[in-house]
Amino acid sequence: MRNTLSLCALLILLPGFPRQLPAAQSAWQQSVRYRIEATLDTTAQQLQGHLTLFYKNNSPDTLAQLYLLVPANAFHDAENTAMREMRRFSSKNIRIIRTPEPKVTIRALQFLSIGTRESFPLQAFDFSDTILQLPLPYPLVPGDSLSIGISFIQDFASADSSGKHRRQTYEFVNWFPRMAVYDSAGWHAEPFHFMMEETDVFSEFATFDVAVTVPGNYVTVAAGELVAGDPAWDRVSPDTSLQKEAFTAWHDSVKNVLRLQAEKEGPHELRFRAANMHNFVWSTSPNFVHYGFDTNPPLHLFLRGKSRWFGKSPLEVKNQVDSVRTFMQAYYGPHALPQLNIVQSHSEAVQPGLFMLASAEDFSLAAAFSVLRVPATVSIDGVKESWIPKGLAIYFGKAYSEFKYGKLGYDAADANKDRDWLERQYPLPALDELLRNFTRLYINSGQNEPIANSIHNYKDPLGTAFNLYLKSELFFEMLQYVVGDSVFKHILREFARRFRFTHASEADLYAVCEAVSGQDLRWFFDQWLRGTATVDYKSGKIKQYRGPDSTWVTEVPIQRKGDGVMPVEVVAEMPDGSRATKRWDGHGKSAVVKFSTPEKPRRVIVDPNDRIMDMNPANNRKLRLEYRPDLPLMRLINIPADAYVVLWKPSLGYNDVDGLRIGIKNRGAYQAFFNNLDFNLFFGFKSQALDGEIGYSHPLRRSNMLNRYRIFAKKLEGRYDIDARLSFAGSRGIMTATGRSLELGLNYSGLLNSEYTFLKFANDTGSVEIQEWEDKSILLAYAEGKAQVSSAGKEFSGRLRAEAGLPGGDAQFVKLMARLQGSFKLPVLQFLIRLNGGTAFGPDPLPAQDKFRVEGANPRQRYQHGVLKSKEEFISFRHRLVDGGGFMRGYVGQPLPAEQFASANMEFGPSGNVLGIRLFGFFDTGRVWQERQGSAKTVSDAGIALSLFGGGVPLFGGNVALLQNLAFRLYFPIWLSDPPPGSKKTKFRWYFTLGKSL
Repeated sequence: MRNTLSLCALLILLPGFPRQLPAAQSAWQQSVRYRIEATLDTTAQQLQGHLTLFYKNNSPDTLAQLYLLVPANAFHDAENTAMREMRRFSSKNIRIIRTPEPKVTIRALQFLSIGTRESFPLQAFDFSDTILQLPLPYPLVPGDSLSIGISFIQDFASADSSGKHRRQTYEFVNWFPRMAVYDSAGWHAEPFHFMMEETDVFSEFATFDVAVTVPGNYVTVAAGELVAGDPAWDRVSPDTSLQKEAFTAWHDSVKNVLRLQAEKEGPHELRFRAANMHNFVWSTSPNFVHYGFDTNPPLHLFLRGKSRWFGKSPLEVKNQVDSVRTFMQAYYGPHALPQLNIVQSHSEAVQPGLFMLASAEDFSLAAAFSVLRVPATVSIDGVKESWIPKGLAIYFGKAYSEFKYGKLGYDAADANKDRDWLERQYPLPALDELLRNFTRLYINSGQNEPIANSIHNYKDPLGTAFNLYLKSELFFEMLQYVVGDSVFKHILREFARRFRFTHASEADLYAVCEAVSGQDLRWFFDQWLRGTATVDYKSGKIKQYRGPDSTWVTEVPIQRKGDGVMPVEVVAEMPDGSRATKRWDGHGKSAVVKFSTPEKPRRVIVDPNDRIMDMNPANNRKLRLEYRPDLPLMRLINIPADAYVVLWKPSLGYNDVDGLRIGIKNRGAYQAFFNNLDFNLFFGFKSQALDGEIGYSHPLRRSNMLNRYRIFAKKLEGRYDIDARLSFAGSRGIMTATGRSLELGLNYSGLLNSEYTFLKFANDTGSVEIQEWEDKSILLAYAEGKAQVSSAGKEFSGRLRAEAGLPGGDAQFVKLMARLQGSFKLPVLQFLIRLNGGTAFGPDPLPAQDKFRVEGANPRQRYQHGVLKSKEEFISFRHRLVDGGGFMRGYVGQPLPAEQFASANMEFGPSGNVLGIRLFGFFDTGRVWQERQGSAKTVSDAGIALSLFGGGVPLFGGNVALLQNLAFRLYFPIWLSDPPPGSKKTKFRWYFTLGKSL
């Protein structure tokens, strides 16, 4: 690594670099000291503590009240802020749970002193949600101090269903009331929000004097410096040569010796001292094994009774830590720590001196060292500006991974070692590629939000994660790209130096960036933090010609199509592989970048390293073609920016007309959702018929992938179908079941071979052959609107569809169909009610393919969605129910076409499931008018059913249902009111639904 002092000197000599940095602003900061005495009772699984809080008012304001934060209680009360926010995003198929931490109960609170006063009347305090609001009996004037005594209990007995504390390991992260920050903006007394983490809690820097009493056989590690007591580290430090059985035998022996000693001597007390920390975290367990390393600072590693951590030996972890620490020093400079303790933990917490980590991976370690600087030593308001520390943590996690493993960001050989044959068919994407591709999808989803927002004001959890982690990481990457690598490192060092052990904000970061870089960066901060700009640069036709001096002149025209601005690099690559690079500032609407080179460049690349988050890389480079098998989720895993990907899979089927039918299905796309092209071919050996499908789809605007146009044509199973449609979708966020959609389209269809459309049905007099598709060409216009709302365990949806047979076709008619549905989820039971209805009018009766079907989708719907199986293709398909129509589950396979109908469906059963399977009962009833002016017929059915996967996870307000194609339901309609001839009302029947509903 480059020497830090030399690098700083080099930066100061850079042209245009400011010769003197402005001094850090002088600002007051409140003084806080905690004196805590705590006793761990492992029998009762409680921590009993007493806290004495010393607080000095260094502000110019007189304080009438104090605020303390108790984040451990966030998920205990249903009316707490975090719980209410969590419920907003829960629905029938989305269940979000965060395991609560052990609850903290305030047993007593007493003022000990305020200024010179030491006697106080009884004082009430308000402790609700995660905030302890404490009115002061006497005002605290500037310069005065106060002290408060607080007795509290933290209860572990019912906190963790995973049983980690019952396994005797206790992790203390949020275990005592902490002082909220008071600054020039006033009190920052925010409740703990749903998406917050421990490092987001905005509390004052403080000095800690902590005494903990634990069972005598427990090994304790804490963030502070040990000043009294024996933590027993030496007793549990093994010989590193011990392996497997020998290690286990040694550890069992040591634990037994410590247990016998504890029974004889009782609990022991340990005292710690720490300064300039937000929080004092510690952990204790009889199962810890300690490995000490004589590094600078000393490293102490604590594992939970294992000689390896995620397959790594302690020495390997030590080498990882050394490597990460050296890497981080190149950015932030050295960090003075008396020691560094790393604990293998279920919790995640980082404070100077102690890392509690759940993973020993390189990415996690680098992210932890980033948190050590921001926000552990440079404090950030984690409610208002959590994007700063989270973005930096992801930035350094990825940057170190790429430093160690190259562009891929991880060890490819190690990743492939554990992959089976099927998994090896998937390409291994680079970390950076994954991050950028998924961020592009989010930005183009129609749900894009500015990065700079309070943690609870993003639309939903996925939007929060994209902005706080992914987009914010890219913000720092692009800042590095704009100012340069060396300047970026100097920015981080100056930011860490200037605001060490103080509170900082985005405004402070911005001031440091401009001071260090000497650039006006307001456009950059505003664009990426407070806006949703779209960066899109398009390269034009390149001109290459000989100049007057016989050199080659290459002119690269570039046009800025988006509203976002970024510097654009253009690379001219020579025949020998050497490169010439030029950069355009990107601020104008267009520019021509010129190269003069001795030889003719073999190619020119715009934004060669994909650094500017161009939303449409396809228009500034030549795409390659990539052909891959269409394996599950391949479309979302392999989305390279430089390739048009075509996925293929074979097709195999059988029906009476075609006999054996084989085919190949191809679907191509750029970045999964753009320029989507489907091309499918099928051949029937018996019929000698060649069928095919072709379709193209693309967003109306790149900024919203769900608003699309689609053109599709196919000849299949004796029919042809040409369809053009526009689709619009809207929702309150990504992870929500509240949304709406509208579809408008025009369709033209006809019959080529009626052999495919005659289906046989058996009754008591023999078999009957029914023609399901009339030989008519139909020009059909259609419109369908959907809306659904989800709230507090209740979901309601509605759908209205209108179809009209237009002049130019062989039938003119109008169809209207509506559906209303509501589901209600109670703690034990779940109910669903669905109302369906349809009517038709106009000069002509409905063609057979367009008639309503009481049991489900009509032939046209099944054909358009690829679920019509002609002439008994596989016997089991006669038992398949396709959602649509009246959804009368008992009448699948019975010919009940109708001109009008009305029906109701009911489901009821337990709200829970076992291994993903839910059992429920159902009842359907309806009225059917087979002729418009004819008499009505009433039919009903009832039975039991089970569902697997429950229909998938609705995203974008139900407009995208993740895993819905895997949904499976098996119905047993035991009773029918009007069974077919020769069948009993009560008998065993079965049908199933599979895949996406219509």
